[in-house]
Amino acid sequence: MKEIEIDVTEDVTVWRITFRGFKGTALEKDIQQLPKLFKLPEHIRLEISFRDDHPKVPPQFRVVYPRILTMQDVMMGGTVCFGSLTSFWNPAKTMDYYLTSVYDTFAKKVRLDLKTKQPRYLDQERYASQLQMNPLMQSTRSTFKQKFSACSTNVFSRRGREHVSEYGNKLLLPESVLETVSQRDDLDFPLIFELITKRGIRTHCGVNMFTAPHRTAVLPQRTLQNLFLSETEEIQLKIVSLPLGISAAFRPKNNSFFDIPDPLGALTEALGSYVALTRGDTVYFKYGNTEYALDVLQTTPGTCIKIIAEPFLELNIHFERALDFEEPRDPLEVPFSGSSEEESD
Repeated sequence: MKEIEIDVTEDVTVWRITFRGFKGTALEKDIQQLPKLFKLPEHIRLEISFRDDHPKVPPQFRVVYPRILTMQDVMMGGTVCFGSLTSFWNPAKTMDYYLTSVYDTFAKKVRLDLKTKQPRYLDQERYASQLQMNPLMQSTRSTFKQKFSACSTNVFSRRGREHVSEYGNKLLLPESVLETVSQRDDLDFPLIFELITKRGIRTHCGVNMFTAPHRTAVLPQRTLQNLFLSETEEIQLKIVSLPLGISAAFRPKNNSFFDIPDPLGALTEALGSYVALTRGDTVYFKYGNTEYALDVLQTTPGTCIKIIAEPFLELNIHFERALDFEEPRDPLEVPFSGSSEEESD
C-alpha cells in the first residue's frame, strides 16, 4: 500500500510530501535505520515547488531528506529529474499521477546513503549560494550550448547498449547535460535542442534519455541522414524555444504512401516520436514492413515548430503530390505516329 501525505504550506506554491511504507523493499529496511543513525523519522520528505506558468512547465521535485545513494536521477541538490518530470512532462496528467510515479520508482530503484555525514540535502537558499561560488555550476545560468561527438542509434545499439529506435527525433545525451539543465528555472519543456553541423545544416530535436557516453550525442539514424553527418563528427547543441505548431505541409517521396488505408492517421501516429519539425527535413517512419519518407515543405508559424502529440496531436496537416507522382494518361489518347494515312497512300 502506498503511503503518500501532502502538506500544502502557507505559500501554496510549495508542497511538502511524505513517502512512507515501501513494504517488502530494500528501501523499507534502509528507512527503518534512519532514527538510529541520524535521528530522522522513518520516511522520505520531498518538496514540490510550482512556478507561475504551471502546468505549462513542470514543478521542481526535490528530496529534503534522507540522502539518496543509488539513483542517477536525483541530483546533488536533491532535485528529482525523471524524464516524466523534465522532457516528457505532460500538463494533462494530474499531480496524483506524478506523485504515484515517483513513489513507485523510488520503491523499485532507491537505496539510501546510510554512511553520509550529511543526511539532509541543503535547503534551497544555501544550495543556491553554493552554486554561485562554484564556477562550474555558474555555467548553468548562461544559455546552454555545447559540442558533442555524433553517434547513430545503429552504432550505439551494436556496441551492446540499449536498443534505440532509428526513427523520430529524440536524442540520447550524457547525464551531465541533465545535471546542468536541472538547475535552470527558465527553460521550456519539453526540452528542444537546435543541432548545427560544421557545414551550417540545422535541425531540431528533443531528448529521450540521459544515458549516452560522455560528450556523445546519440542521434536517430534518419536524423543523422538529414544532417549529412558521419559517425563521430562534431555537432553543436543549443537549447531553444520554438513556437507551437499550427500547420505543416508534407510531400511523400513515393506515391505508394497514399495506398496506406489511413495516410493521415499513420503520419499522426509517427509524429508521436517527434517534438519538433524543421522545414526542409524529411520525416521517416515504418508502416507494416515498409518505410515511408515525407519531406517537410511548410510549417507555420515559423520555419521550425514545436509539436505536442499528447494527449492528441493538434496540428493541421496537408499533403502535396508525391515526388514521383505522374499525371495519368488518357486511355483514349492515340500517340502521334509521325505520319498520316494520306502520306502512307
